[in-house]
Amino acid sequence: MVNDLPSLGPFAGMNNRLPDHRLRIADGGDYLRNAINVDITDAGTIQRRKGSTLTQAGSACHSLWADGPAAYYADGDTLYKWPRTAVRSGLLPGARCSFAKAPDGWVYWSNGVVLERTKGASSEPAGIAVPNPAPSVTATVGGALPAGYYQVAITAVMDGRESGATWPAQVAVPQGGVVQVTGMPAGLKNIYMSSLNGDVLFHVVTTTFTSYAFPVMPSLGAQLQTLGLSPMPAGHIVRWDKGRLVVAQANVAYISEPYAPGWFSPGRGYLPFPGRITMYRPVDGGRYIATHDKTWWLPSGDVEAGQLVEVLPYGVVEGTDATVENSTDVLWFSTRGMVRASAGGEVRNIQESNVAVGGAQRGAMLWREQDGMRQAVAALLGVSDTLAPARTYIAADAAREGEML
Repeated sequence: MVNDLPSLGPFAGMNNRLPDHRLRIADGGDYLRNAINVDITDAGTIQRRKGSTLTQAGSACHSLWADGPAAYYADGDTLYKWPRTAVRSGLLPGARCSFAKAPDGWVYWSNGVVLERTKGASSEPAGIAVPNPAPSVTATVGGALPAGYYQVAITAVMDGRESGATWPAQVAVPQGGVVQVTGMPAGLKNIYMSSLNGDVLFHVVTTTFTSYAFPVMPSLGAQLQTLGLSPMPAGHIVRWDKGRLVVAQANVAYISEPYAPGWFSPGRGYLPFPGRITMYRPVDGGRYIATHDKTWWLPSGDVEAGQLVEVLPYGVVEGTDATVENSTDVLWFSTRGMVRASAGGEVRNIQESNVAVGGAQRGAMLWREQDGMRQAVAALLGVSDTLAPARTYIAADAAREGEML
């Protein structure tokens, strides 16, 4: 008996834009209308996707992130280092975390409520708060200071790091006077003071005292560098971008001072966008930034120096951006399918021509290399329907036949 059944394959992947009767490729091979729990190899064959094995149990795990051998995730109100070392407890349960690794090995992370850093065993604030309240600065007689105006400010010091400074307090000192600084908070502090009638402050003493007196002019050390600076705020996206820590909070990307991830300037260290930021992904030649509605390219070496260029008229599903292993390219899942982008600003939607997808609330992306295959795997939450896919004739015919019986 002659077998008249047509041969199928090799398979070139999914296609839900063509109708069922046009899935044959002109120069050979076929598209699949759907592919559930299978992998399509480079040879065009289909193999059953492997199952899963429980590696680490948890009650409500989320926000898994890894960079080399270090991996972190949240479960309940606790941040863990893989596999189950508690790093930080008392977190808001269910608040998703974002992570970024700095060149010095510190991993900065935020859940939208706190911004901290860790190297594995514990977590600490990413920046140090400006001393509050500011100290009281007064003048009395009984010293040897020349008459004139002096300014004083303080900073907090912790583990070799320094906070932003209190706003300088100016005091008029009589001839032979004393500058008294009182009401300082507990803990280690740097006191900065100007010269006579000067407008630049210099380091004069490091102390744990809550009050200090200057009856004579002290030796002036390093100039104050942190005036007007504040700790970086918490946010839903954390990235390291060419010497700066960047934190996206709602529709604003906050940018730290260069090589000072604990400080930012509230007067200039931010980039506002017309909607919630869903992606901030640095690459060698710049960075890609997106909301749910648009995607931009911001070139140049420094984030404060470039001009935004729109590269896609649609946005990115939050949480889905990832790097391509052994490459300078990056990936993300857009509102029109998967996009691959170069380190120089070139973007290409690698799904849209064959697969129509709906939007999603958020998701995650994984670059996977296993069994000779390289795959980008996207998991989406809250996927919405779309009218873009072609009508499925087989299902429609089956339904019609059922109605006729």
